[in-house]
Amino acid sequence: MAEKNIPAEVAKQAEKHVLWPAVVDNFFLWKGVEAGDVPFTFKMLQNLDRRNENKDNKRCHRIKRLLQGDVIHIQSAIETNPGPHLLAVLDAFTTKHPKWLEEGSYILYRDYSTLTKSEEIGKDDLAISRVQHSGLCYMHAGAVMQHVVVALNSGGTHHEMLNVAKYIVQFYDNRAVRNHIVDNVGSNSIGFMRDIMGLEREDVVTTGLGMGKIVPVAAEVVATDIRKYGIGLVSTFAVEPAFQQADGTSYDGALTEESLGQHAMAVVGHRKEGNKHYFLLQNWWIEKQFVEVSQDYLASSGASVSFVTKAVSEIPTDYPTVSGAYSLETEDLGDHFELEMRSL
Repeated sequence: MAEKNIPAEVAKQAEKHVLWPAVVDNFFLWKGVEAGDVPFTFKMLQNLDRRNENKDNKRCHRIKRLLQGDVIHIQSAIETNPGPHLLAVLDAFTTKHPKWLEEGSYILYRDYSTLTKSEEIGKDDLAISRVQHSGLCYMHAGAVMQHVVVALNSGGTHHEMLNVAKYIVQFYDNRAVRNHIVDNVGSNSIGFMRDIMGLEREDVVTTGLGMGKIVPVAAEVVATDIRKYGIGLVSTFAVEPAFQQADGTSYDGALTEESLGQHAMAVVGHRKEGNKHYFLLQNWWIEKQFVEVSQDYLASSGASVSFVTKAVSEIPTDYPTVSGAYSLETEDLGDHFELEMRSL
């Protein structure tokens, strides 16, 4: 495990937003990443605000957010330009897809009272979306899972969520830092969720939907578990080009295009139409916060769905957190469609 605090001089310079190459070098040397593996230059650092999506620019944005603890971006998202509340986005979605308003449907942020004995918990205690620029989808999915599970089991007294940037700095070792910043390599969302929640394997129940095959029994299991546990982690979801379209909010049938990579989301709702199950997924892309998929589509994506069975009621005290962060932020430059694990 890495040291938990950035060296004083590096932290001091980072707080002043001084991103000289020496600061970057010091950070990576501290993390044990060899300088030759980190191709940053002064020119690249000077051009952080240019609106392009090339690989070097994305590397610069990542190191900038880590050194600054993502504080500027979080404050901007919450205070300066909070955008529509997640629940308002959900209302717009259900207006467009009114079957989610029919009796028998389940949506976590509407029907949460069946999952907790506390009368103090409210919608705002649960409603949380991606509000931090740092990290990839496998981290955001785990962080949202952690927040919701803790809120449900603590009676809404915990409003924090993991500060992803600070977590990376404090707990990622040199290999993980290099993979994240230099190589843009994703990781396993289930493993990340277990790590940040202190879970053992037996604390998580995972259902695979057939690795591309339609398995009605698995769909029934997920439908039952979503109503029992409230929220589930969707992992290894194959993303086809059609799924990246901002105006697409409902998907049925099987995937018809080649996968671009794998994605992590959360399942927060379920409804049934005839003999077919539909699931409501919460996503981390600003234009596509909610999307419904049929059991056929979810199965053909090769996704698995995991539920936390342990009643976790707090975030580990040594983990960095940020509170009150449920507002919708502006998507980061170049990270619009970062995936969990890229296809080879």
